[in-house]
Amino acid sequence: MDLSLRQKAELNKILHGYGHVLKELENAGEALEEAFEENGSWGVFSGSSLVEAVRAFIQTFRLALDQAKEARLTKREATKEVVDVDR
Repeated sequence: MDLSLRQKAELNKILHGYGHVLKELENAGEALEEAFEENGSWGVFSGSSLVEAVRAFIQTFRLALDQAKEARLTKREATKEVVDVDR
């Protein structure tokens, strides 16, 4: 499968973004872990920092899923273009 330079650049851009989101996901997970340590498992309802950490983690996780979906779609489109050129 040969990709054009444009297709490679698009894939690299998406993969770089995906890597960034994964790093943010890791940071959000660490913040969530710290919030649990500070508030304890029973402090879920009273600890606003814990609630915010959970929200940030979920938002970052959703971004990671969106990036993965976009990367798969771009790869599929690039593969389709290569197949169409070969015909």
